[in-house]
Amino acid sequence: MSLRVEATLGLALRGSGAAFPADLGQGLALPNAELYQVLLGGGWEAELERRGWRADHPETAWGVARRDWLFAPGGTGIEEPDATDLAVLAAERALADAGIAGGDVDLLVAATSTPPRITSALAAASARAARASTSAPAAWGASRRG
Repeated sequence: MSLRVEATLGLALRGSGAAFPADLGQGLALPNAELYQVLLGGGWEAELERRGWRADHPETAWGVARRDWLFAPGGTGIEEPDATDLAVLAAERALADAGIAGGDVDLLVAATSTPPRITSALAAASARAARASTSAPAAWGASRRG
């Protein structure tokens, strides 16, 4: 996946990267119906109907046929690796896509709905781990938990 944008006002997106649990040799890929069963229990089909939902809605609406989990739903949430490991791998891939070294990065932007901690420190931790700069790189993170 690559997106090239011309520099505007001194800013340029030079590369992008993504990572999934399977890339780390971890994780669980659940089709939507299985995920609903895990999250809603044995009566999941009746519960979806009560809510006016369909099991195939994520796939028909957004093209999402399965959900990738780093660890099984209901886990303790402290397993290794975590979202930071995924973010670092994605940052390394973005650097390779851009053809630049980590020290050439002035800003790292990270977003997740599953941060390893309640704080929005994923971007800073990822920048540090990916050696985005020898000085303190600017890092901005957006997280949603709950």
